[in-house]
Amino acid sequence: MKHLTSKKVVRLLLMVLTVMATLTACGPQSLSELVEQLNAECPHEADGMTVEGATLDANNVTVTYTIPKSTLPISMLNSVPGALESLKQEMLPELANKDFKDIAAMCIEENKGFAVVMQNEKGGDSFKLEFTPDDLKTVLK
Repeated sequence: MKHLTSKKVVRLLLMVLTVMATLTACGPQSLSELVEQLNAECPHEADGMTVEGATLDANNVTVTYTIPKSTLPISMLNSVPGALESLKQEMLPELANKDFKDIAAMCIEENKGFAVVMQNEKGGDSFKLEFTPDDLKTVLK
């Protein structure tokens, strides 16, 4: 994957995490409260993207956001072999920043992973980046 595109994706993902970290600073004590509070703020537009909402299922907290195709064509991400693993490895060190550690700790406590779904339009092509509870444990070290 081109280094510039990879950096752009990481930057966009960090913006999503910043929105979530801001919400945890306001006091949610569980993932369900965090998801509820995030959804109350959605859709939330920031830096040319829209956080559409979040879900909590048996395995993950999943945040879905839309980015303009002109900023990052999702079909291009899907066509690059190894893009998913490459982005995951680039993001793990970034997740270790203080803002995300509270979210990671909540996920681990509830044995949930964290996933981000990027899409160019609702219902269109999407790219899902998932971090397991074990991945998140490395963030807290």
